[in-house]
Amino acid sequence: MLLPQIALGQQARPSPQIICTRPTLKVLKMVWPTFPTDAKTNDIFGTVAVEAEIDKAGKASNVKALKGDPVLAAAGVEAVRKWRWKPLKLNGATVEAVTTITVNFEPR
Repeated sequence: MLLPQIALGQQARPSPQIICTRPTLKVLKMVWPTFPTDAKTNDIFGTVAVEAEIDKAGKASNVKALKGDPVLAAAGVEAVRKWRWKPLKLNGATVEAVTTITVNFEPR
């Protein structure tokens, strides 16, 4: 019959900790968003978070706004769709990735 480790006076071993850092994706082509006329007219400014899946060729797919004003978010999503990244390699193989881009729309 097996006894629990604590009953034997031993401490349970901690489970291994795995720490992964997010891969850095290199942007090859960045397109600046156009500030929407509606946003200028109505003094709408702020930050938009855009998520994009990067395919094996470095092109953005499934681009969507995560947060931010809808008028600004549409402009951010439209710009990020035109971006290009250096394809990400893992152990020598090209892989897909997901990244989040923060776009700041500030008054000038």
